[in-house]
Amino acid sequence: KREKIDDIIAIVEKEESIKQKQKQKMLQKTKQKLKLKPQMK
Repeated sequence: KREKIDDIIAIVEKEESIKQKQKQKMLQKTKQKLKLKPQMK
C-alpha cells in the first residue's frame, strides 16, 4: 500500500513540474511578444 502512495506522489510531482515548464514557456512567449511590439506609452 505504501508503494502506491509513493507512485501517486511521483505522478503528481511530475505533472506539477510539467505545468511549471509550460507556464515558463508561456511567460517567455509573452515577453518576446512584448519585445516585438513597438513601445506604446
